[in-house]
Amino acid sequence: MPRPPLLATLLLMLPATTWAQVTGVPACEAFLQAYAQCAATAKGPEIMRSSIAQGVDAMRSSYLEDAKRGNAGLRRLAARCPMEHDLVRTSITKNIQCDFPAAAAAPPPALDSEELVTEKVNAWVNAQNFIVQWEKFGKQLADYQEGYGRLPKPGTKIGAGAGYSFSLSDYDQLIERLRKAAAMSASVPGVDEAGARLLAMLETLNPIAKRLKRYRDTREFQEDGYALAREQHPAVLRGLQAATKAAVLFSTALSERELARDERLVATLPEGSIPKLMLQASLAARRVLREQEALEPKGDTKALATAVAALQAGNTALRDKLDATQPKPDHNCMRTAEDMDAMVGKGREIARGGKRTDTGNELIRAYNNAVDHMGDCRKALARRDG
Repeated sequence: MPRPPLLATLLLMLPATTWAQVTGVPACEAFLQAYAQCAATAKGPEIMRSSIAQGVDAMRSSYLEDAKRGNAGLRRLAARCPMEHDLVRTSITKNIQCDFPAAAAAPPPALDSEELVTEKVNAWVNAQNFIVQWEKFGKQLADYQEGYGRLPKPGTKIGAGAGYSFSLSDYDQLIERLRKAAAMSASVPGVDEAGARLLAMLETLNPIAKRLKRYRDTREFQEDGYALAREQHPAVLRGLQAATKAAVLFSTALSERELARDERLVATLPEGSIPKLMLQASLAARRVLREQEALEPKGDTKALATAVAALQAGNTALRDKLDATQPKPDHNCMRTAEDMDAMVGKGREIARGGKRTDTGNELIRAYNNAVDHMGDCRKALARRDG
């Protein structure tokens, strides 16, 4: 039985009522109209036009959710839509030939309060932590390429036990986190642009990944001899490569912003105080993570070893201060130091030639635990100091 056209199959999944609704924000409607125009005029296979159309629908659904929040949501959309219009247009038209009108010039944004900026940065950090834990794009790219390389040649007879090693599933949870951050009204220069770029890449790749996951799970490849897998290979490879690059740029922008902020803050704290020593250790821990993430498969580990030694020195000073303080600080303060000791151990293991993937994941978990305990420690110190 012939397979139904892919475009029709995918369009059946789109909500029928979304297109009838409007956001109430002219900049958003202009963006969605331009995006839809690109979907209608894109030159390429049906799956490409379908993917763009699904991106339009996903954006509209996200905007409608924000619009339901009243004036605050509408203000966020007024700031969000022009930026996403430019970013999505630039991203798509680099790889796809379509008619995608540019956004109208927007007025300069108003200054945001520190509280709103902090809230948005925390939302971006939440998305980044999810990437670190679950969406390692470099590994996904390598695994996909390895699996695709094992496909039999066209015309090969497909046996009943044949498989399709497609390791991707979907990016729904990460997209949800990125959309939440992008929807916030505050401006975080550099990070906002990098986050929106990653979001646009994933919204383009996600429908294809979902389709190929169903293709694998239903073993449809046994019927078409892997034809769809081969047809979609260029789009998946291009999408994964773009997402991998965008994720690195996003992580770098966020990390550099946070490091610069905390380096300014640490200079203002009292010398030898627990908050200063803890922040210094935190900065050292983040430098360890940065060096670990930058390691090539067989690259030199000297920079990592240096960063680990600096973390050990900083954490030792913090431990000595905690041990000497009476009454004893909250237990989460010492647990922070214990987590950083674990980071030192894992970092040293990697620097001496240990398993980089497994030990690297353990290093990241120790850091995330340290962040959680550090937050609770700071709250306890704030309550104590009144």
